[in-house]
Amino acid sequence: MDSKARRKFYEITDASNDTRGFAWASGYWPDETMPFITPEYLEDQREFWIVNGCPPPGLVICNGRQKAVKWPDMLGSGGGGPNLFVSEKVVDSLNREGIPVARVTEISIGEIEAKGLQDKIPPKYFVLEVEPGIHLNYEASLIPLDEHGVPQHRLRPSHFGVWDIGRLETWNGADLFSMEGFPLLIRSRLLCTDRIVELAKRDKWTNVGFEPAWAQ
Repeated sequence: MDSKARRKFYEITDASNDTRGFAWASGYWPDETMPFITPEYLEDQREFWIVNGCPPPGLVICNGRQKAVKWPDMLGSGGGGPNLFVSEKVVDSLNREGIPVARVTEISIGEIEAKGLQDKIPPKYFVLEVEPGIHLNYEASLIPLDEHGVPQHRLRPSHFGVWDIGRLETWNGADLFSMEGFPLLIRSRLLCTDRIVELAKRDKWTNVGFEPAWAQ
């Protein structure tokens, strides 16, 4: 393959910019039952609770970009990672297809601020964590290395058109995977192949988006 050639993968996202009426999470309140958060983050939250009180753990559901009147299979969140929560329907699809997932954690709904959803029973929502399947290509992603070969993420240009690009020769062939090489490994950031795109179409996942991701 030409060194400049790229293979297209996808990052699974919500499609709230393109769909209407689906719920959105403004964030979530953590507790000790959520293994995908770090102990440091949880400790920071405890300090906040001492001053402001402890809200119920779980997702905080708001109207999103439009008035929310229905529950999606892909629930986006603007409150920091994870930024995507998936319904039980998605989990069942992946299980039936035999797609490996490292860890599935159910997350409760703590608050529903959207009035249009308060009389509608929500699905169960989950955080999916998947194993790394490709390494970040620092050079192609414009992340400089210091004299010891340590990536300097903070020195990366922060302008439009800078992408996280994987190193194609490190891809392990998985259809659902995360990327190794960030300052903190985010295994809930879901990358995939066309196989997952077709699965989503077949099983009619709602509010799902697939953003191009690249490897070279």
